[in-house]
Amino acid sequence: PTLSSLLPPDRAPAPDQQAERNEILEALTKAVISLPQRDRRVLMLYYGQELTMKETAAVLGVTESRISQLHAGALFKLSMKLDGTREVKKAG
Repeated sequence: PTLSSLLPPDRAPAPDQQAERNEILEALTKAVISLPQRDRRVLMLYYGQELTMKETAAVLGVTESRISQLHAGALFKLSMKLDGTREVKKAG
């Protein structure tokens, strides 16, 4: 699975919608790549591979509770990075 597969499907988007989707995908990709490896792995197992928290925990050799903590932390970091991207775009 790719990051673009995580976004809602398009139905014949208008060119401006496709451009916006591409910008979002690019920002998301850069933000995910910039995360620490463990955070990236948690997100990719959970969203990309569609594993449960329990399955993700088994793959990484930690408790389900720890995966929940790592997942929340990764999403927080990701949202902060994406918020920063939006702020830069507004200023530019």
